[in-house]
Amino acid sequence: MDITDQYQQAVAALRAAGILDRLEDAELEEYPLPAQAQVQDLVERNRSLVELKTQQGFTRLQLTPFCLPVLQLAEAARILLQELALQEKLFQSQADPDTPDMPVRVNRKDPLWMWERLKPLMDSLEVVYFPQVYAQESHGGQNKAAVLHDPRFCAFPGWSVGLVEPYAGLPQPGKGSLLQGRQQLETFHTPREYLQILKSPPYIGETGWTLEDFLVFFLTRLVQENRVSFDRREGSSAWLLGAYVPGLQKTPNLVLTGYWSGVVGHKLYLSAHRTGNHFAHCGAPTVVRLGLLTHD
Repeated sequence: MDITDQYQQAVAALRAAGILDRLEDAELEEYPLPAQAQVQDLVERNRSLVELKTQQGFTRLQLTPFCLPVLQLAEAARILLQELALQEKLFQSQADPDTPDMPVRVNRKDPLWMWERLKPLMDSLEVVYFPQVYAQESHGGQNKAAVLHDPRFCAFPGWSVGLVEPYAGLPQPGKGSLLQGRQQLETFHTPREYLQILKSPPYIGETGWTLEDFLVFFLTRLVQENRVSFDRREGSSAWLLGAYVPGLQKTPNLVLTGYWSGVVGHKLYLSAHRTGNHFAHCGAPTVVRLGLLTHD
């Protein structure tokens, strides 16, 4: 798999969204953007996994800067949404590429909402990444500081390199495709159920998204297509299975969610719900993370 074009497109999107400028902060100098040759070598190290997952529909390269604070990624999304709204260059998600462009209504005052309870927790030890189970303890996950230097998740310090499915909305119940033995994850399962499904062989190499993954994907599509993504009214709200907040002081375990609301609020919503909840509009996108620990 030659990633030359995709790498250049991914980097250009990060630059256009202002992400690379934010990474020039002195505190982030230890997390340089991986070079194209490094990423190509990583793909070769994971050749068998890449070939399988490409056949299963994971054909898009994504570079996620885990090193950048979540609130800065969210702010980048807020700024870009405001700019596109002022230029009247923002369109509905439209998972079907054959449908005509439809302008999207945007709350220009503030096009992004994050649950107040989440804000102080972002990038703190309270958020657990890549759990094996949603539990108070013995969850098998780790905090963000550890993830930044774990080659299973960040092949290069602070950077996740992965493959995702091109945006086509989230498959609705009974509508997911079967590709090379893998059934696409359909909406209307609980986060606990999705996490269990990901442990089965057809989903080898996949993890749930984190808020960082979601925001980078959302920003990239804004830059490249001037479109929002994960529209709730299309049944495409995203469970972000790769990050959750264990219950504190008798509160439930919470999994993060992200979606665009084109009906109420007209903005991007970043929130969280209980791990046992299921909604008709919520599904679980995944990413194939390419690690230095090869699967070959």
